Amino acid sequence: MIPCDLLPHDPMGISVPAQHAAGPLREATRPHDAPPRTGPQVEAVRGGVLDEALAIVRDRRGVDFRGYRRATIERRLLNRILSSRAPSATAYLDELRARDAETDRLIATLTVKVSRFFRNAPVFEALRDLVQTDLRERFAGQPLRVWSAGCGNGEEAYTLAMLLGTTPGEVWGTDIDASALAEASAGCYPGEAVRELPVTLADDFLERTGPGTVTVRDHLRRRVRFLRHDLAGAATPPEGGVFHLVCCRNVVIYFDPVIQRRIMQLVVGSLAPGGVLCLGEAEWEGELAWALEPLDRRRKLYRRRSPETTPR
Repeated sequence: MIPCDLLPHDPMGISVPAQHAAGPLREATRPHDAPPRTGPQVEAVRGGVLDEALAIVRDRRGVDFRGYRRATIERRLLNRILSSRAPSATAYLDELRARDAETDRLIATLTVKVSRFFRNAPVFEALRDLVQTDLRERFAGQPLRVWSAGCGNGEEAYTLAMLLGTTPGEVWGTDIDASALAEASAGCYPGEAVRELPVTLADDFLERTGPGTVTVRDHLRRRVRFLRHDLAGAATPPEGGVFHLVCCRNVVIYFDPVIQRRIMQLVVGSLAPGGVLCLGEAEWEGELAWALEPLDRRRKLYRRRSPETTPR
């Protein structure tokens, strides 16, 4: 077992006692991760094209994918090569070197976003109850600070802002993909993105702006801030903040075990005592179970223990 060192500037001082060590998170199977057909391109990617492509992305955009699960990144690079219609993996590398825009397209492929408003509705119903009763009372007098980590195109961040209702507060939505953050800031989505959203919330917070298109209303947009933040490489949460609610769903599963531990340490460390953490359906609290009280294991909801109730 590789130890998880205390991250520098960790706001809540999270470290992992040896007796709470656990294995890595499970990796979910996703339809968009289905491997492309075998052939020379597959062998070329495994033979060095992947490492060179990632080096180009790292040098050009400062995004480091080396901590992602290698099999996942291989599949997604192969899908991008096929989509680009490059005649070979090496020809794709030439295109990547020559075209700056292809770097952003590759980043978007490597960080595939599968989201919509109120995705997995039972989770958000439970979160709405927690926000409007438990957290509102527990942190009375404080504006609630909410973090959507790995927010993609922003649907989750806006959904969390909807759940605040009349409760004072603000949502931070973060991602490493600058193009996704630009789309999130624009707040314009296809109608399919709202199919799980309750009608009352859709009426209050969205408006139809075209055939099959909805746009976030200004009063909701003002409650969400989108920032670029690299979960895998950051030493602190966005702006060094402490949060009352953090959603980090279906993000951690794509990293190797060492980075998974670092991310969980960062995320749990960002929570105020009494704050709530929401993980994805294929994720679990791992080595930091000692710092979290389960609220709803089925929906992957946990409370950050206060120091006096943390097991020793």
